[in-house]
Amino acid sequence: MYIRIAIAAVLLVFAVGVPTVQGSSGVDCSEVHYNATDPYEVWNIDQLQCMEPDEDYGIQSDIDASETSGWNDGAGFEPVSAGNESDEFSGTLVGNGHNISGLTVHRPREDEVGLFGTVASGGSVSNININDVNVTGDENVGGLAGKVEENAEVSDVTVDGELSGNSTVGGVVGANNGSIIGSASRAAVTGDTSTGNLVGVNNGVINSGNDSESELPAFAAIAILITFLLAVAAVIVKKR
Repeated sequence: MYIRIAIAAVLLVFAVGVPTVQGSSGVDCSEVHYNATDPYEVWNIDQLQCMEPDEDYGIQSDIDASETSGWNDGAGFEPVSAGNESDEFSGTLVGNGHNISGLTVHRPREDEVGLFGTVASGGSVSNININDVNVTGDENVGGLAGKVEENAEVSDVTVDGELSGNSTVGGVVGANNGSIIGSASRAAVTGDTSTGNLVGVNNGVINSGNDSESELPAFAAIAILITFLLAVAAVIVKKR
């Protein structure tokens, strides 16, 4: 019986992959492996960190990302596909409804900051819950992605936590030029310019529960309504 248990344990390890030992330098992707293709299976934060820009992935379990707060000398998780245009994510990531919890990305001098740097044309990210995120960047900052390009799609993504940057900061996406469908944010978002609950700046298509590009339009609408009501009240008083 003990032999059977040992064999089962070994098979389980091979099935989910072996997380690498973390230090201040983060993940050594040469030591990270995936156990299937089309799509590659993602079981842990190491495999999430090491995704290639043009491959297809599926998350197979909830992922605890809290250890990322100690990665890379405090800079945390490195946005997937960060860097030049050839590194932008044009593959697919299907979350299968799983949670990614406790992700830290602390890169206040960098642009395109989030779980992904940029989701490029043809790229797709769907059905993921990103919980208790802590993301800091400069320009184009989002819980899921700093930027989503034209002909890229984000669908059924939720985000909560805290995000901050200088400009173009959104709960799910910083700068959207693609499509955002069925997504929502409960994150606290702060920045100097162009901030929003869902996106910081939208030049694409949004079909979501809370698709406000910025907090300013809501206040402006309230101010207009109050002004209108005061004007109506003044007319009524004058007629009397």
